[in-house]
Amino acid sequence: MRDLKYHIVRADLDDDLKPIETPKGCGGIALDLRRGPRPLGFLLRRSRESSWLSAQDVRSWIEREIPEADRTQPILYPESAAPMPAVTISVCTKDRPKLLRRCLSAIDALLIHPTDAPPLVQVIDNNSTTNETRTVANTFPGVQYIVEKRTGLNFARNRALAEARGEIVAYIDDDTVVDRHWLLGLRQAWARRPDAGGFSGQILPYALDTKARVLFEQMGGFRGGFQPIVYGRYSDTDPLYPCATSFGGGCNMAFRRDLMLKLGGFDEALDTGAPLPGGGDLDAFYQIVSHGCDLVYEPQMLVYHEHRADMAGLRRQIRRSWGMGTMAFLTKIRDFDPAHREKAGIFIQSWLRDLRRKLNPLSRRRGARTWDLVLQEYIGALMGLNGAYVRSRRLTDAIRQSD
Repeated sequence: MRDLKYHIVRADLDDDLKPIETPKGCGGIALDLRRGPRPLGFLLRRSRESSWLSAQDVRSWIEREIPEADRTQPILYPESAAPMPAVTISVCTKDRPKLLRRCLSAIDALLIHPTDAPPLVQVIDNNSTTNETRTVANTFPGVQYIVEKRTGLNFARNRALAEARGEIVAYIDDDTVVDRHWLLGLRQAWARRPDAGGFSGQILPYALDTKARVLFEQMGGFRGGFQPIVYGRYSDTDPLYPCATSFGGGCNMAFRRDLMLKLGGFDEALDTGAPLPGGGDLDAFYQIVSHGCDLVYEPQMLVYHEHRADMAGLRRQIRRSWGMGTMAFLTKIRDFDPAHREKAGIFIQSWLRDLRRKLNPLSRRRGARTWDLVLQEYIGALMGLNGAYVRSRRLTDAIRQSD
C-alpha cells in the first residue's frame, strides 16, 4: 500500500449533495455525513486521483452503505428543560504543547445550551519536562492549570477527579479536537438518563494523510455506532457482557464525579504510561456498569482524533495499548473480580483463538494489509497475559510509597 492520503469531505444530508473530486495525491475519499449537529455515518472509498463522484453517485453510496435508521434519526432527541449539572472538562497532557493549544482552542469554541453554565476547563500537566504546557494553558482565560508529578495517565485522571468542581467530569485527550456541538451532545446523553454514571461519544479521524492513519481507520479506528445506546448492568444478547463490550474510548468520556470517587477512582495500575499504556478507560467503563449504573453512548458527543502518523507508532499502539493494555484489564477481572471471572476467562481464550486464526496463512485473505498489525496485537496480548497487571500494581504501589 502506497503512502496515500484520503480526502475527508463533510456533508449535511439536509443540504444538496455535491459532486466530490479526489484531489491529486489522494487515493481515496472519506465521507463524514451528518444532519445538523448529529453525525450519521463515516464512509471510506478508494478512488483515483482527479476522479469525480457525481452527486447521484454520492447519494447512492450513502443509501447503500448507511442504514436507513441512521439516516432518518431525529437531529435532536427529547431534551430536558432543566439545567445540566455543572461540568468540568479535563485535559491530561505531557510535553505536547502544540496539540494542547489546538485542543483548548476547540473547547473554547464549544456551543453551550442557554440554560447551562459554561464548563470549568482543567489542564492536568502530567510532569512535563518544560514550561511550555503551563504557558499554553495560561493563554486561555479561566483554564485551571494543575501539575501531577506522578507520571501515568490514571494518576493524572485521578488528580482531575480530585480537583474538579462539577458534578460531571469529562476527559478529552490533547490529541483530539472536539466538535463544536460536543457539549450539547453530552447534554443529550444526560437528558436520556439523568442518573447515568457515565457517558461516552463518537470518535472520528482528524486527518487521513498517511498510510498508518488510513489503515487504522480501515480497521475501524475508534469509531462507535451512530445511534445512541444505553448500557445497563446486564445484556440480553451478549453472554460475555460486560467483559467483551466496547463502551467507548478514553479520549472522549465523562463520569459522575461522586460515583467515580465512591468506586475509588481510576485504577492507577492501568494506563501507567510507557510501562502499561492502556486499559484504564476500559476498566472505568466496566466499573460503572458492573456496579449497576447506566452508561450512555451518544454519537453527538463527537471528537476528532489525530491517529498515529507512522507505521512504527501504529504498531506500537496496537501491541502495547490494544494488546497488552486490554489483556491487563481482562486479567484483572479474571483474577480479582469473582462476579465476572468466568466470562473474562472465556473472552481471553476466544480472543487469543481469533488472533491465531487470523495469523494462520491458510485463513489469511490474499493481499491482506493488516497481518503484521494482528501479529503486534497477539504479541501484546501475550505480554499482558504474562502478569503485566500484577507487575504494574507493584510499580504503582512503589510510586505512591515514594511520595
